[in-house]
Order: sequence, then C-alpha cells, then structure tokens
Amino acid sequence: MKKILLAGIFLIFITLSACGAAKKDSLDGEWVHEDERGKLTLTISENKYVLSDENANKNITGNVDRKKNKLMRDDGRSLSYEMVGDKIVITGTNLDVSLERKE
Repeated sequence: MKKILLAGIFLIFITLSACGAAKKDSLDGEWVHEDERGKLTLTISENKYVLSDENANKNITGNVDRKKNKLMRDDGRSLSYEMVGDKIVITGTNLDVSLERKE
C-alpha cells in the first residue's frame, strides 16, 4: 500500500512538473515573419531575446517580462507581445507584426 501511494505521488509530481515546464517554455524558441520587405526573426531563451531585422541589418536585444507580456529593450523602451493561437504578435511604436514558430 505504501509503495502504491508513493508511486501515485511521484506520478502526480512528474505530471505537474511537466505542465509547468511546458507553459514556461512555450514562448522560448525561434519565431519568424517573412514578406516582401524582408525577414524578421525573434529568438527567445529564458529571460532574454534578440529581434533581428534582416532588411535593416539590425538586432534589438533585451529581457523578456513574461508576467507583463513585454519585451524590454536594452535602450529602455519596450515592445508588447501576445500569443494568438500558434503565433506571437509583437506591437510597438513603429511595429505591429505576427510571427510563426520556426520549425
């Protein structure tokens, strides 16, 4: 009986840990938007991001605030993001773009 109880607790712990990890990491990875103006790539890893604009040959870096859904730029400004289905939508002063996860 004791072994069954311990096995049950272990399975619950593993399941909850996996759900928490999946939620936290769902934003991590590489996101891409490509159109006639060029390619925009967003790479997120833990609490850091790099937004690369291939057309302008420019990289924007900063921190990810997952609680506020903000990409905090190193220069003090911020971009907002929102998950919409399987895409991420980024909005800022001069930016409004939807990116898909790169496979």
